[in-house]
Amino acid sequence: CVREELLSPYPNGEEGKRVKVELSFKIPPAITPQQVQSRGVSGNTDFSIEFFNEEEANAKTRSESVTKLYNLWLFQFKPNGDIHGSPQQVSDQVNMVNDMTLLNATLRVGDNQTIYIVVLGKQVTTISDLTQVRTITDLENIQLDYIDNKNGLYYSRITNESEVPYAGNATGVSIREVDDSENGEIVYGTPDGFSGGIEVKRLVSRIMLKHKFDLT
Repeated sequence: CVREELLSPYPNGEEGKRVKVELSFKIPPAITPQQVQSRGVSGNTDFSIEFFNEEEANAKTRSESVTKLYNLWLFQFKPNGDIHGSPQQVSDQVNMVNDMTLLNATLRVGDNQTIYIVVLGKQVTTISDLTQVRTITDLENIQLDYIDNKNGLYYSRITNESEVPYAGNATGVSIREVDDSENGEIVYGTPDGFSGGIEVKRLVSRIMLKHKFDLT
């Protein structure tokens, strides 16, 4: 008799199957804020917000430094922008050595996916619930809440580096099953399949709140 071996109809795993992956991400080089704009608020010349652009600082490597990031969320989207699976709060805290780390996560098998990482930090919340995100547009329109108003004075809850929110994404990503198992791999949409990870950047530039007091 002749033994026939059939090839799997899903060589990279069945679309939508959950697989365990290692997701690498990094923070870009340190930056130095520079003032670019100052404006009054709602016509009130006694109150102003100064915005700062972030530009590359001198090439200075934070060798062997450890950065702590808090409240990490992971989102996977299909080519049409719909969420693939569910929003995931993947970690309360990660330590990044030399601004890079690996994150163990579960993703869905699929091609041409978009992967988003959102790092809210300790003090930032969102106006709407991240667990209700259903499309990439929902996520990109999320508003952050990090300013408190106490007796007419505005305070930022972000007071140190570990409280700064970050986000980053990778597009054109393939999630594949490995050896017909629960394990998977991430193949990034670059010509050589480079798997260097996702770069996350600050969502909030440094902001200074000013209020002039009339003591006369």
